[in-house]
Amino acid sequence: MVSNCGFRMSTTYTKPIPNTTACDQREEPVLPLRNGRTSSAVNHKGMKFLDEQERLIVRQLIRDPRESDNGIGETTGVNVRTVGRKRQRLEQAGILSYFTHLDLSATGTGEYNSRHLYIIKFRIGVSYTQVLEDIKREPFVRSVFTEVIFESHIAEIDGQIAMLLFIDGANDIDIVQTVQEKVIPSLEANHGQGSVEEVSTMRILSPVRAMRNYILPVNINSGYIKKEWPDEAIYVGREAPPEQARE
Repeated sequence: MVSNCGFRMSTTYTKPIPNTTACDQREEPVLPLRNGRTSSAVNHKGMKFLDEQERLIVRQLIRDPRESDNGIGETTGVNVRTVGRKRQRLEQAGILSYFTHLDLSATGTGEYNSRHLYIIKFRIGVSYTQVLEDIKREPFVRSVFTEVIFESHIAEIDGQIAMLLFIDGANDIDIVQTVQEKVIPSLEANHGQGSVEEVSTMRILSPVRAMRNYILPVNINSGYIKKEWPDEAIYVGREAPPEQARE
């Protein structure tokens, strides 16, 4: 979730490679997508455009993900039943999701005072599918990954699969020890002994932007986007072309 962060380059090492108002409630025409989901506005390339009511609903949910359908209807003028129907449709399609952020950093509970970005590069032969399937097979229990990894991504570096791990710790030394003693051994246990070829690190100084619209030092107050933050500053995707908007 960290983006546009200031950071300082740290060390890099390479491991030898082993041998191994009430609005119109009329239903929009619903078109099937290739993944079995449905959409009211899909262009020829499969891009989903939110209609005007959906844009109003999503913009309000970005402001307050806990807002009720009634509250959204009162604020946007969209009929409450339309709000519920469209909101559920977007949720079921996987377009709309909700997350809770618990701040364990120095600005929150103070459990963690440092965050590093670790770039873990896997050896040639470790594929994207393998890494993803290995992750899916991990047991549904709390692990070292749950405790110290704030966010992670699968990436590609020069044709090789890598993982980007945002790792939290009490301090810089704590993070280094945790990575060496717990994280890397766990990664190799999951993806194969000797699978980690190279590790690079950056020390994160401060988060700035999260999920496009949340600019932490600027527009967040008491856990929500500030009320005075203008609607036009909240991005909810491209608007549908005029010819599609009329369909």
